[in-house]
Amino acid sequence: MSEPARPEDFVPPASESHGTPDKINAMLRASEAMRLRAMGLSWVKISERQGFADRSGSRLLVERYAADQLAETTELMRATWNETHRLQLAAAAAIMGDPDASPLVKLRANDTITRIASASRQLNGLNAPIKIEVSDAARAMVEQALSLLEDTVLGEVTAVTDEPADEDEAEDE
Repeated sequence: MSEPARPEDFVPPASESHGTPDKINAMLRASEAMRLRAMGLSWVKISERQGFADRSGSRLLVERYAADQLAETTELMRATWNETHRLQLAAAAAIMGDPDASPLVKLRANDTITRIASASRQLNGLNAPIKIEVSDAARAMVEQALSLLEDTVLGEVTAVTDEPADEDEAEDE
């Protein structure tokens, strides 16, 4: 059996570039740009103050910083949930293998395994829809088939009326 999880097991290793002077400087500049923007300055003025050659330099820096922070937070949460799911699955599997466990307890453990498997698929993006591309040739074949089907159906319909059929005529037939 594996060791119980410790809090430090959930902290991902720091990336090699995370604490570099360039990364720290960019973080400080982005923080300052966000503060100036909150005070009402335009991105152009902020870029000028921070010495960017391009007028959108500060805005792009803030966007990159925010995207990096979101990605790190997302990955940390995903790693935490994956570890939680792993531990829950191990516990449920142990119950399933226990000969002394009642059928009801095993049924609940099986339900837990099913729910965790579903949650793990969603968490890791395995439920994402698959993009299917249709070639122009295939699209043309389908359109031609639909056109032929429409012609056939319309050729078999001779007359359409909005008036209900007379009941006496329907009985005679």
